[in-house]
Amino acid sequence: MYTTKSGYWLGRLGHVSGWAQRIGGTDDATWRAIWNLGGPPKVSHFLWRACTGLRERLNKGELLRCVTMAWACWSFRNSAVFANPWGDLQKGVMGFLRLVEDYGHYSRAVFTHLEQPAAPSRTAWCVPTAGNVKINVDAAVFNGGGVGLGAVVRSETGSVLAVVVQRRMARWKADMADALATRFGLSIARRLGYTRVELESDALSAVKAIHLGSFGRTPKDLVLEDAYVTSLLFDYFSCNHIKRAGNVVAHFAARLPPSNGEECLTLSPKVF
Repeated sequence: MYTTKSGYWLGRLGHVSGWAQRIGGTDDATWRAIWNLGGPPKVSHFLWRACTGLRERLNKGELLRCVTMAWACWSFRNSAVFANPWGDLQKGVMGFLRLVEDYGHYSRAVFTHLEQPAAPSRTAWCVPTAGNVKINVDAAVFNGGGVGLGAVVRSETGSVLAVVVQRRMARWKADMADALATRFGLSIARRLGYTRVELESDALSAVKAIHLGSFGRTPKDLVLEDAYVTSLLFDYFSCNHIKRAGNVVAHFAARLPPSNGEECLTLSPKVF
């Protein structure tokens, strides 16, 4: 039976077969080199449309400069056909080269993915080391809008010292909410005067970033960098990953509505 799905796959198979007959194979290595040049996506798309086989004759930097100049020439052609041509072709080409160079610096700062060390991971909650407090944090993103942050502070005996919940009227993605929960837990430790802190979260990316101590320039990275700087103020600090089953108290705390609609801090009577 013919369906839209079957028609799509028939067309797709015909496209792949025709492409292989045209250039003698899929040449996956060439396409990976093109799409991983590191320049703006439009440069890779232009090269993909324009040519094949340059990878063997040029290194990565030379190939990027070559296709950037070709991209500039094509843009000059378009400007002459559809609008006023450039006043100075040389300056125009140099501008394209500078654009690609600046994009490389920007992408390395914002989208860099450095090798991250393995972060300790636990499946069940355990008491902190004697003399320390353990703070478990989590975040909740609600469908109707709003983000909840929760932090649970416990002593070396496992007793709950404080539970803090905060509600933000915002629309954040889960990774951003987890980063804010990490910073929120450390800020609570500072507010309550703790100097020896063990932080636990079920957000593995946030824990790894704190362990690595190197951050990009995305909003999430800036929040995690704030958390990292705060962690340096403690006499002792550790950050560990714990799976959801061991972080269930903070998980539910993040979903509690604060009594005043913004933040609620509940202290154990033993704290006074």
